[in-house]
Amino acid sequence: MDGVRTNRVFKQVPDFETDENGRTIMFRDPVMRMDALEQRNREDWIAIEHLNIVRRRLTRCYREQGPNHFENCKEVAKEYLALYKAPKYGALYAQKK
Repeated sequence: MDGVRTNRVFKQVPDFETDENGRTIMFRDPVMRMDALEQRNREDWIAIEHLNIVRRRLTRCYREQGPNHFENCKEVAKEYLALYKAPKYGALYAQKK
């Protein structure tokens, strides 16, 4: 199984809702609750991996550009900071609010 990449498509499930106090309202149905939790975990991992990819691009840019990195890596640095400062590193469910 080394080197084998599989693409899976997961169905979109409704996300948890919050009440007026900001507390998360869980589903009563355990299957829906598990699906929503798994979806959130997948989105978290995707957001974290996207942040890591941008960080690696920024590191590579710093090393390649040397003293000119202030000018030549500005856009990548802005993208990294925007992702880093975003709630949950830019995960989709965090942006829906």
